[in-house]
Amino acid sequence: MKIIDEDGDLFGLVNVVDALVVLVVLAVAIAGATLVLGAGSEPTDSSGDGTTPNTTVKYATLDLGNQPDEIVDGVQTGDEMDLDGPGNLTITDIQATPVAGDGDGGDTRMIVRTRLTGTESGDGFIFGENRLQLGQSFTVDTVDYSVEGSIKAIDDEGEALQINQTPVVVETELDAATAEAIQVGDEHRVKNETVATIRNVTAYPISENTRRVLVGLELATSESGDASTYAGHEVSLGTTVAFRTSDYDLTGSITRRGSTVEPGEQTTTTATLKLEDISPEFAESLEAGQTETERNETLATIQTVDVQPADVILKSDDGNIYLRDHPTQKDVTLTVDLATRQTDSTLRFHGRPIQEGDTVTLDLPDRTFDSEITDLE
Repeated sequence: MKIIDEDGDLFGLVNVVDALVVLVVLAVAIAGATLVLGAGSEPTDSSGDGTTPNTTVKYATLDLGNQPDEIVDGVQTGDEMDLDGPGNLTITDIQATPVAGDGDGGDTRMIVRTRLTGTESGDGFIFGENRLQLGQSFTVDTVDYSVEGSIKAIDDEGEALQINQTPVVVETELDAATAEAIQVGDEHRVKNETVATIRNVTAYPISENTRRVLVGLELATSESGDASTYAGHEVSLGTTVAFRTSDYDLTGSITRRGSTVEPGEQTTTTATLKLEDISPEFAESLEAGQTETERNETLATIQTVDVQPADVILKSDDGNIYLRDHPTQKDVTLTVDLATRQTDSTLRFHGRPIQEGDTVTLDLPDRTFDSEITDLE
């Protein structure tokens, strides 16, 4: 059979001209359908994380600085910031820590971890219209608040902040009642999270109503490289730390890092103490067996008391100098067992190094006094 016969029919059935018209119509229809479908479609998300082949995900740590309570309460995980163009931000983790002293802008330091969608180019990661880099200022602008901070880290992964427990000893001075109120296990909580816990506390008398308090804390610190930070400051000797509960506030300086106990091993040291030119009533009030006790810990115990007339120097009319006993005033020598701590280089009492010639304060139940150390055994 001929493909096209003498009448111009294809296989003797369809006219060639008619067949060409049908093919042209089908081609136009297919091309139109392709154009319409292509114009309304977007790149699909094959990864399942909400991104498209044109977007990149990064995780940034932002330091939002010191903030007032209304901002601290308002910032929540899951908060989102949408841009006019492609890209958005979601807060994935929050660390809020108390600021020591008068905070510049508020009483709480805020660090947040954020998930960013943007684009990657030869210039780096582009969020909105800006290339992000460390140290750059950055504003988190949601429907509920706008907070300006700075970029501390940009990573390829990690929704959570890296938080460690860092032990420290903080020293402060408090009135006796506040010092007594501090208890092991007390917590400072911000946004329902524990940011600091008391693991040890020791109080020493400075005067009748003032105590030197050494507080062992575990701080929830954020980690960046080799540095641990708390309330926006590196945790190091001399750093000021705030701790608050519903019953008391305290602020102190870090005196030891890596432990919640003051340095040295506990020991007992016998000291000879001298008080000069005191009243007879004062001298008679000192007795063997009296103790200095703080927070149910015995810090000093008097073993012996030796009372002698105080010396008085007299000058005669002819210019001669005489040493005589004072008619009323007394000199007292005490032998006292002290609760001390021994380090490799120093002997410590009341949280301070001591040696012969130093003055120490004893706070007995009915009187507080200073005395000179004349001998240590």
